[in-house]
Amino acid sequence: DSKNVYLGWIDESIRKLFVVYNMNGKLIGMACRIPNYSSNNAHICTLCNHVGEKNEVAFVSAICKTANSKEGNYKSIGFDICLDSAKCNERIVSVEKLEKILKDVNNIK
Repeated sequence: DSKNVYLGWIDESIRKLFVVYNMNGKLIGMACRIPNYSSNNAHICTLCNHVGEKNEVAFVSAICKTANSKEGNYKSIGFDICLDSAKCNERIVSVEKLEKILKDVNNIK
């Protein structure tokens, strides 16, 4: 009887991890690129602090809007996240980091 903090899924065909979260009654999301390369080092999930191998926790990058997105300005934010969103949801104890990343990605002040 677990409750999801966020909805996450991977589209293997385009190597992207999608995250959707209900922030103050509004759905906020991001698409994160999963690189084809990975290190053999353990990674720590930014959201739930789980330490996992490359098949559990991966470095991803989200393309973000900037204040001048109408001029085509974008930046990329990289972080480690669990590839299994269900397990990550079970381990999350605070939404602070998730909300900060989503605000940065979507240029929400």
